[in-house]
Amino acid sequence: MSGVVLDPVALVAELLAILALWFLYVAFIARARPRSMRRAGSLLRMLWDRERRQSAELGWQPRWWFLLRAAALAAATAAGVWMGTPLTALLGVGLGLAGVPYLLQSRAERRRLRMDQAMVEMVRTLSSMVRGSNQTLDQALTDQGQNPDLVLASVLAPLADTQRSVRERLVEVERRMPSPIGNRICLDLVIGHSITPEAFLDAADRVLVPQYERDLQVQQRNHATAAGARQVAFICVFLMAFMFVFVMSDAALRGPYETAGGQLVLLLVVLMVAGVLWLIHLLTPRARSVRWDVRAMIDVLERRYG
Repeated sequence: MSGVVLDPVALVAELLAILALWFLYVAFIARARPRSMRRAGSLLRMLWDRERRQSAELGWQPRWWFLLRAAALAAATAAGVWMGTPLTALLGVGLGLAGVPYLLQSRAERRRLRMDQAMVEMVRTLSSMVRGSNQTLDQALTDQGQNPDLVLASVLAPLADTQRSVRERLVEVERRMPSPIGNRICLDLVIGHSITPEAFLDAADRVLVPQYERDLQVQQRNHATAAGARQVAFICVFLMAFMFVFVMSDAALRGPYETAGGQLVLLLVVLMVAGVLWLIHLLTPRARSVRWDVRAMIDVLERRYG
């Protein structure tokens, strides 16, 4: 390491700074207001739900997802410290926090698309069961929970719990379903539970299923566009990372970067790469979606219909 001495006070300060920036990012994605930012419990719960949603998108148990996140953070931080400068240690922490979700995002989106397709097929099956088997919507939903599609096994498991009301089961399904289409389907099923079977069948065949299919087409186009943009980002990051590791692994080349001026140059390079990734993200077209509050809709329906 050519006699490099890390200032422990500066390193701890930088680690605390990156953690502070991370929590600010968490507050930003939650669109938290200043008052809510002071509610640590609410932020932690929001972060927990976000991590659980990511594990659900991948089809993993939460404990395995958190183990992977912790291992990635430890490995990236150790690699940054091993390279011998405060900035690389700081970059290791940032990479450990953000790298794993970004690397696995394509896989998560592909699985989420399969889940959306399975949910649309479930609505078709529900319509057929209510129409042809003389079942109620409650019975058909329970049957789907007991005999789910493999990709929806963990999502639809609450439907098999007959000790809870159908509405409460649908709320739990919506919480586990990480996509706007799944959210809309759960909302429509909650509303369908409050109307006559004939009205539900008519709405499902003429309005709901065709709309879901159009939404699926939009999701497929978005996924293809995002996958292409992500490949460009991967190439950019890989080339920069290869050059960075090549320079930092050679003592003669690393020497100039161990000075204050060299650290500033490295920081500028990191900001440049981050700017390129931000531009790629900014230029990638994405359809905006609305996530409905299913529990609030249940409260409205209970006040109106009891």
